[in-house]
Amino acid sequence: MTAVEPLRHGRPRPASVPLRRVLYSDVRVWARSPLLLAPLAAGAVAVLTTVLLLSTGAPTWGRFLAHLNMWVVVVGPGFLAVVAGQVATREAADGRAVATRAIHPGTRTVAGSVLLLAVGAAMHLAQTLVTFVGYAVFGAGHDVSLGRALVDAVAVAAALTAGGALSAVLLRIAGEKAGMAGCLVTGLVLVLTGLLWAEHPSWWAVPSTWHLRAVLPLIDTRANGVALEGATLPGATGAVVASVVAAVLVCTVRAVLARTPRRADRGPRAAAVTERAHRPATLSARPGPTVAVAVLRRSGVVSLAVGAVALVAFLCRYREPGEVALVAALLLLPLGCGLLPVVVVGRWRSGMRAVAVRAVSPAVLASHVLAALVAIVVTVVLAVTAVLLGDGLAPADALTLLPVWIAVGTMLTMLSAVLVATSGALASLLVTVAGTTAGLLVGGNEPFRDAFGVLVPWAWPAALADAQMRVTLPASVVLTVILGAVAVRLLATRTSRMG
Repeated sequence: MTAVEPLRHGRPRPASVPLRRVLYSDVRVWARSPLLLAPLAAGAVAVLTTVLLLSTGAPTWGRFLAHLNMWVVVVGPGFLAVVAGQVATREAADGRAVATRAIHPGTRTVAGSVLLLAVGAAMHLAQTLVTFVGYAVFGAGHDVSLGRALVDAVAVAAALTAGGALSAVLLRIAGEKAGMAGCLVTGLVLVLTGLLWAEHPSWWAVPSTWHLRAVLPLIDTRANGVALEGATLPGATGAVVASVVAAVLVCTVRAVLARTPRRADRGPRAAAVTERAHRPATLSARPGPTVAVAVLRRSGVVSLAVGAVALVAFLCRYREPGEVALVAALLLLPLGCGLLPVVVVGRWRSGMRAVAVRAVSPAVLASHVLAALVAIVVTVVLAVTAVLLGDGLAPADALTLLPVWIAVGTMLTMLSAVLVATSGALASLLVTVAGTTAGLLVGGNEPFRDAFGVLVPWAWPAALADAQMRVTLPASVVLTVILGAVAVRLLATRTSRMG
């Protein structure tokens, strides 16, 4: 018999579902989802990092730990934001079924945060354990005992998980409020503020630095990857405790302030949505552009674009134009171009059923939506270049990077669109993050960039030597045409099947 609360306005209301049942239900759902690919992707990143380490010097345990810096500072938090965004997208798609259950928003936030932390712990363990295996197999004479190395690996994963507890809660809330776009923007802000303030005297006031203060002493590097060389970063224990306590407090405040959803509260809104859904639609004289605008509206894409430009302007206050351009080329451009189709194609799938029965060519609709994405990429590249010029970037350098960024950015956008249409959003996101990581590792190191930059498409925006551009520019154009045609066909076929 279902427990009910006392009568309220003459009707009993179902008791709120307890946290234990919500966790059990979520575990059953996500255990069968592609979310399990996240730890495997983390392990793949560790394999790539190990290969690069072995090719550049002696494989000592200190170097293995130091090479975890990229994961700790950028890639790990980025993966967590991607997972949070994917969970938010999936839950939004299943919202109608979930909304009928009397789950308190605070309970939903706590359950989602716990599961996000669990996935994060699995990713961190995969990263550090693969690193340990690499040392065990290739370590130069095992300068540190395997037992000590294993303890270090587990300690890094544990510190990352506990130190990032508050970040996980914030990502969960961002996903509940703003979906995928909210998670990605929040993740980007957390990564950059952590990188900029990790060694600032006021680091304790910036929550995104707490996991860094806990882990950087363990891997003996600064946030920028440079060795500590005897310097100390105090406050590791306090940072972990602060993160866990703050996470609990935020969840508590969320539970106190949030209101349990009731059917009666959703009635008028649901009726209005139903009325709009059944209202006869008027076909525009130019349906392609109209649908493209409708798909992009309220998708968060414009906010992401504006945020990217604002972020570049912010970084220009602290770094030289050339350094900011490298960050834009290897981090913002590949990430942004990979994320755009994830957000937009998701809205395409949910909205194309409404237009599938209209007398409009699905290929025309798909081509207009993809053209809108390309327009956003070009606009952001032009705006970022203008900001860099205003900060002192040489006009000759701007003219060199501009066509490369546009060509490579468009190609990566079409690649992501194909991946989303064929393998789903999570697969595309994992490829984007893994590719961006490879681009950072190769393109961020000048000898690697000169030797291997042409082989990694995500490093092409930084491969600006004449000999490299003779390869990357034509290749980007050809791949854009091929991938764009494939993406249009896939989206058009999907829309036709809805009719």
